[in-house]
Amino acid sequence: MTGLHIGGVGFTAELHDSRPVLDETWEEIVEVPFRPVSEETKLRQWNWKKWWELGLEVRDYRVR
Repeated sequence: MTGLHIGGVGFTAELHDSRPVLDETWEEIVEVPFRPVSEETKLRQWNWKKWWELGLEVRDYRVR
């Protein structure tokens, strides 16, 4: 979960076959393990007004 007091937060979802190069322009970078519990994984706004289907297989991922 992320957010600002006022305004939006930009977000990009990319799927790579290998580990991408670190972008040193970011102030902070966090990488964690992630495994979807179903093939219906969605990214959603906190208020459920908008959502995006991610189309992920049920397998292990590294999320950055």
